[in-house]
Amino acid sequence: MRNLFSNYFYFAAGVVFLLLAKVKHSLEGYKTPKPFGVSDAERCVDYDIKVVKEWIESLDTYAGLPGSLVGKHVLELGPGSDLGSGLTILSYGAQSYTAIDVNNLIENVPMQFYDCLLDRLQKENPGIDANVLKRELYEQRQGMSDRLKFHCRPDFNILDAVGEGKVDIVFSQAAFEHFDDVQRTIQELSAGCSSNAVAIISVDLQTHSRWIRDKDPNNIYRYPDWLYNKFYFKGTPNRVRPYQYKELFEKNGWRDVTIQPLIKLDDSRVEKEAPYLADAFRTDKSEMGSLGILICARRSG
Repeated sequence: MRNLFSNYFYFAAGVVFLLLAKVKHSLEGYKTPKPFGVSDAERCVDYDIKVVKEWIESLDTYAGLPGSLVGKHVLELGPGSDLGSGLTILSYGAQSYTAIDVNNLIENVPMQFYDCLLDRLQKENPGIDANVLKRELYEQRQGMSDRLKFHCRPDFNILDAVGEGKVDIVFSQAAFEHFDDVQRTIQELSAGCSSNAVAIISVDLQTHSRWIRDKDPNNIYRYPDWLYNKFYFKGTPNRVRPYQYKELFEKNGWRDVTIQPLIKLDDSRVEKEAPYLADAFRTDKSEMGSLGILICARRSG
């Protein structure tokens, strides 16, 4: 009885949070992908450097190529609040970095954040020329940089932004779950990548509203499509599951596609909650124990 009550409670509470998220988005738009603002420079710098180091570690483990950013053309999908990851990637020797997003949060980033980032990068690696990176940032802000580029595209057209066969490495951090048309995104990504490109993509599969995310991480999967879609706004989590990502990448010319769970829900809890999820998410192949995943894949030459 207690389990029944708690699941009904979270169903009702989730509806409230979905409604609040839609209202907030309609009033304020999209402000930040992080739980803290870019004005908290030190914290944002920590986050950006940590994410890039994790990408590089995953890339080296998957592709077996230490120092594999050197001379590469890197694309990030959904950079979020700043270009800190891009400058960090350039500091590791990448030839170029391009980012694409539907929201332009980049233009509002204070220079204080970038000064803090460049200072940290210089301290961690004295061989880095921070002045070169600062010049690329200045030129990017003037629309003149060949090495540091940002494209704000409401249509999220990857090919128009990067061209065909240009990208060597693709990174993305907790952005794919917000894409409206994952199939089209992967199709365009495939066309924009070189024949030997590698993708390292993390996906956050959980409910995104803060309080209920901790209490009921699979809350968004409780609702049938007709109800969930009533609370749609651009950026609503798309509820694409791990097996679907694997199928879409393989269908669009990627091989050696691996899906690694990053955050797991206890099996016993998954079993208890399964009867209260929407029908589409009750099967074993939906892997409802996976709350976050890392996708690694290679383009088929």
